[in-house]
Formats: sequence, structure tokens, C-alpha cells
Amino acid sequence: MHSEPLYIGFIATPNGKNNHYVSLIPVPGTADSSAYCSSPQVTETNQEMPSPSRTNVASHHNSQITNVETNSQKLVNAGDNDGEQQQCKASFSLNDSSDIMNYDLPFHPHLSAIQKQVVSNRIYGSRTLSFQSHWFKRFPWLHFSRDKPGVLCFYCAKAEAMDISDLASKREAAFSTTGFVNWKKALCKFEEHSKSRSHRFSMNQLKQVSHSTSVDEQLFKKRANEQLEARKCLAMIFTSVKYLARQGMALRGHGDSEGNFCQLLNLRSEDYPLLQSWMKRKTDMTSPRIQNEILELYSHDIVRTIAGSVLKSGCYGLIVDGTQDISKSEQISICLRYVDEDLLPHEEFVGLYDPPSTTGATLATCIFDVLLRLQLPLSLLRGQSYDGASNMSGQYNGCQAIIAEQQPLALYVHCGAHCINLVSQQTVESVQLARDSLHCLQELGCLFSQSIKCRTTFSNVIQSENPLQKVHQINGYSMAC
Repeated sequence: MHSEPLYIGFIATPNGKNNHYVSLIPVPGTADSSAYCSSPQVTETNQEMPSPSRTNVASHHNSQITNVETNSQKLVNAGDNDGEQQQCKASFSLNDSSDIMNYDLPFHPHLSAIQKQVVSNRIYGSRTLSFQSHWFKRFPWLHFSRDKPGVLCFYCAKAEAMDISDLASKREAAFSTTGFVNWKKALCKFEEHSKSRSHRFSMNQLKQVSHSTSVDEQLFKKRANEQLEARKCLAMIFTSVKYLARQGMALRGHGDSEGNFCQLLNLRSEDYPLLQSWMKRKTDMTSPRIQNEILELYSHDIVRTIAGSVLKSGCYGLIVDGTQDISKSEQISICLRYVDEDLLPHEEFVGLYDPPSTTGATLATCIFDVLLRLQLPLSLLRGQSYDGASNMSGQYNGCQAIIAEQQPLALYVHCGAHCINLVSQQTVESVQLARDSLHCLQELGCLFSQSIKCRTTFSNVIQSENPLQKVHQINGYSMAC
């Protein structure tokens, strides 16, 4: 039994209606009084508490009373030992929302923060029951909330706050909303709740919510993965074209799948299964048009690299020559000559171009257009070299004269290869012995190239005279080396 009397009274609301029953029981060893309120939504009120009659005290001892004492709910019994008027100040949180959404794991506070339960009995008197620390280890889903009395089930309370537990059967409000405070039956209730369907349902719902994503996000991730896979396959297609072009090999064969390009991709797909599935698509980016486009991209990159090196050198020369291809179309080849940082000369071919005509003005316009496309300033041009044709080397209307008008520092030099060709031709025509020797050599070459019997006889003669010598085929002619 308590050493101090029990007080029973009412706390009035501001409007004078719905007064709430309050019981105060002094807790041994403390200056505060324990309280039980019939409604959790009680406004802060100071009310004089008259001394109760014996009948009320006896009837009250026949029932069990719960003590609610949290961080947000405190009842203070103020008074003195002379029996002055007792006043009770109750402070409850008006916000019924829980702070459980701020937690990712159950919150296990110090035991002093968890309310105690005072049980009164006519025979045994009153007892104070406390929450046990080992319950947190045995039932790790227990959670303490500042806004609720007692403890909650973390999963059930969070599912309730997220409004995803509506379909759970036999939900227990004590573990999800109001809070569990009956420590006398704690172990039994905890065991039953851990095995209940509502508890398992809430856990499954939270698991699905934590691992699930929205439809838009799923579609975005799937599209991003598809783009990444397509990018990898396209990179392999580019590198395959680059390899074949570097080795000077033909990409296409007689059929669509018989060329070197498709066979190389099939070989690489054995080590990369994703490429194998890519090759089975309707649009696999391996058509002849795509191949030509990839080659064009590589050629543009190479030309840009050459132009960057030329621009870095500070000056350059121009080499231009024209010829007809097998289709009788006139084409001019343009090369750039420059010296790098190590003083090593370079002659780089930048492309073939189709001029509408072969006049000096047209060829000069074509050259200006190429330099403009390569972003090479005409002010850095220091030399130009062509053949001796009048349209190229003409003093007044030739291509070199037109370019020299805009860049006087670009000196014209007759092409050395053309000079050697002209000198050799004039020399051979002037010396009869050299002319006849070259004529006989050409005739022998034509004979051996057309008759296998002559080639075999020639090889046998060479082997009989000198077994160490071998016959090599050079440009259609059999030569003994």
C-alpha cells in the first residue's frame, strides 16, 4: 500500500464539456504522482483536487491503473506536507502523428524513458512494473515513439503511417497506433504479435515498398540499360570497320553475310553474347550504307588530325596532281607537306576531289575550298608543287599564278617526280642502246607473263646454273635474284 493517500478528480476542458477522469497515485521514492487519464487529448489545465471519500478510494483500488509518463506527457503533483490544496498539471501532445517516418530502424531508448505500469490490488496492494531491457533483444521489432505511450511494433506502426496495411487482418491498435503499456502480459502479447498475420503482412509490405520503384523509374532504367548495350555493340562495329580499313581488306563479299566485316563480327560475338543477340535484330547497323558512313567518319577524323598537325607546325607546302580514274572521271589528289617538331618532313594525303573542269582558275578555286574546309590559313602556305602542264604551271593563268596573287610567299616548284620522269624519257630516247635494252626487257616480260612453259624453262635454267638463286615475281616479270 502507498504511504500517501490516493486522490481522484476531474480535469475540465476549456469549453466546460467532456471533463476527463484523472487518478493520481504517488510513486514510492519520487516526488511526482502517477496518473491515468481516460482520454489522451487533454488540454493543459490547473484544477484543484478535493480529497476523495473512502468509498471512492475503495472502489478505485478494485481496478488496475496505468501510469503514462513520457517526454511529451507529464503530470506533476504540486503540494506541501501541511495538506494544502493539491494541483495537477497535465500536458499532452495534441499532435497525434507519429515520428516513426524519421527512423529506418526501431528506436531502443534508455529504460528510464519508457513509462512504468502501476498495478493496484485490494489484497496485494500496488506494484510498479517496468519495461525489461532484454525484451529489445528478444523482440527487436519493438520501437519507442515520443508521441505514443509505451512501445509499438516498428513494422506495423510504419506500415500504418504509410497507409499500406489496410488489407491486414486483425490489426492490433496497441502495436500500431495507441502503444502497448501492459507490462504484466508483455511476453505473452509480444509472442502472439510476432506470429500474427498482421505483423507478417506489414513486414512484407514494407519490404516490397523499399525494393520497389515507380513505373517511370523502371522504364527509365530499362531504357538506359538498352542504350548502354547498344552503345557497346556499336563501338564493336566501329572497331571492326577500323581494323579492316587499317589492314586494307575489303569489307563486303558476294553476299551480305559472306564479307570480311560480317564474318569478323560473328567471330567477335562468340566472346560477347550481347553482340550475338544484336546481330539478330532487324536494324543491326551493318548495312553497306552504314559501313560507308563509318568509313567516312574515320576519314574525316584522320584528315582533322592531319590538319591539326599541319597547323601546329606553323607553315606548309601544297602538292597537287590530276589524273583520270578507270571511269574516265577527272580527279585531283591533294597532299600537304610540313615539318614536325623533330624537324622530320611529312607528306600527308588529304583526299581526292572532282573538279568540274581542268582550267587553272577552277583548280585554284578547288584548292582554296579544300584549305578552307581544313581550316588552314592561306597565310601559312609557303610552297606549291605541280607538274609542268600549262593549266598548273602557267605564268599568267595557271593555278600557281592565281594562288601566288593571293599569297606571294607560296613559291612554285616543279614536281621532282615529274622532272625525273621527263629526264629519264629524254635520256632513253637519246641513247639507242638503252632504248633497245628497255624494249627487249619489256618484250621478255610480256612473253614470260603469258606463257607458263617459258617461265618453267627459265626457272630450270636458273636452278641448273646456280641452285642458290631463286626466281621472284616482280610486277608481272620473272626476275632471277
